[in-house]
Amino acid sequence: MGGAHRAAHDRRDVRDAGVTSLVPPHGGAVPGPALTGQFLLVRDAQRVPPSWTTRSTAGWTLGTCDLPVRELVNDAGRAAGWLVGHPVLDGALGNEPVRLHTSDPQRLDWAAVDELLDRLAGRFLLVLLPSDEPTVVLDAYGSLAAVWSSAAQVVASTATLVGGEWNTGLAEVTGFPESATWLPFGLTLLRGVHRLQANHALDLKTWTTNRHWLPPEIRDDLSTEDQAMAVHEGVRSTISAVAAVHPLMLSLTAGRDSRMLLACARDFLDQAAFFTLVSDGPESVDVTLSRQLVSRFSLDHSLVPVRPTDQAALERSLTVTGHAVGGELWRAHDSLEQLDGARVLLPGTAGEVGRAHTWRPGDPDTGTVSPELLLRRLRLPALEVYLEGAHDWLASLPELPHATVLELAYIEQRLSCWAGPGHYGNRTSRFELPPFAGRALFTTMLSLPLAYRHAEGLTTDICRHAWPELLDVPFNRFTGLRGIRATAGRAARKVARTVRSTARPQ
Repeated sequence: MGGAHRAAHDRRDVRDAGVTSLVPPHGGAVPGPALTGQFLLVRDAQRVPPSWTTRSTAGWTLGTCDLPVRELVNDAGRAAGWLVGHPVLDGALGNEPVRLHTSDPQRLDWAAVDELLDRLAGRFLLVLLPSDEPTVVLDAYGSLAAVWSSAAQVVASTATLVGGEWNTGLAEVTGFPESATWLPFGLTLLRGVHRLQANHALDLKTWTTNRHWLPPEIRDDLSTEDQAMAVHEGVRSTISAVAAVHPLMLSLTAGRDSRMLLACARDFLDQAAFFTLVSDGPESVDVTLSRQLVSRFSLDHSLVPVRPTDQAALERSLTVTGHAVGGELWRAHDSLEQLDGARVLLPGTAGEVGRAHTWRPGDPDTGTVSPELLLRRLRLPALEVYLEGAHDWLASLPELPHATVLELAYIEQRLSCWAGPGHYGNRTSRFELPPFAGRALFTTMLSLPLAYRHAEGLTTDICRHAWPELLDVPFNRFTGLRGIRATAGRAARKVARTVRSTARPQ
């Protein structure tokens, strides 16, 4: 089928399926400027857009569009691969080669890889190229997201760069992008293109994935205050690394994650600006509480209107995220284009890992997590394709505590499949780097007791340690008469949810 004919065919399929943007067919050209911050790892160097930067070794070519790359070298000084993206290594950004402490040029030394991952934070991807086991590994939640195709012999930031045949049936069943927010369990809208999920390594010889990390045991014998201080120091270290090189931009909301980031950023306020998104209608609790914080602590702050968007904006967002993020997130990214593009955006993404986001008091300590329960906790509909994905994912796990399974699902299915590709939608900031991302941070947060996390103890202890006055401003609620009305409304909704929950089998 000719290129023009195929493109027209694909465009018809997309419209029929309700998908509102066109990914180029296999081998087609891709828009350059729109894909800033993205990458391609290929056997065929001709696949890389001509304006991109390329590096080649061991039969692989890495193409990048305004995305830093650091060389990996082993203990013998030989090339071992690449560290792609914006990693924070030992508390610093840099561009010098990175040592992978192994002398084996043939086999993948997982002890050396784990040692390096424990020292890394930020948004990155490892391309490891020992001759016998070339492998790709993601950061803590896949914040520099990746997809792969064994048929095309390609690993890429998004499906846009891979191209191929639309899975129109999946689009129709899920309702993406209009009614579905994201696609879990490694699904993409292109046949034969799979999302690489966090904690899984992609073997570039066999084109199979294998789990390489599991969460730690929950520790009731450790001081929660000491653990909270370790989280504070880890997040602060990442913010410090970025602030040493670039000015910062942070979101200010009524929530706990942005408050934790504010506490951790206290020493870098001279480098930081803050913003709050403003929608039409009555003033939101985000705006109200951000005004209180700004007034009390003299923060450099802007109110950013969520501006009207059109079909073209949605199509741009779908293209740059590879048809991975639907719902309303694209509206926020479009509005973020009003921000100072010279600043690095530090989002609060993954703060939920420290808040037992999927756990509920009364959950069993042990026992099987059903696919149906998993989907409910992830707030996904019980579609057959999702139930099958949940069943396969659960079956792949070793025996783990009930809560650990749910927490792991949040990282691998929500953060990895939604937040990771969603970061590509930010086309304005100098770059985007989530300070909560990091294996050491995840290990610390996931070892905290569930009840402590669920009671928001981490936010309280970090603020109390770093900036106790931040706790004088409430979280997520109005004050005064409006607060009383809102509290009554929340109580009524909670009762309704409880009634629905008890009437539904677990």
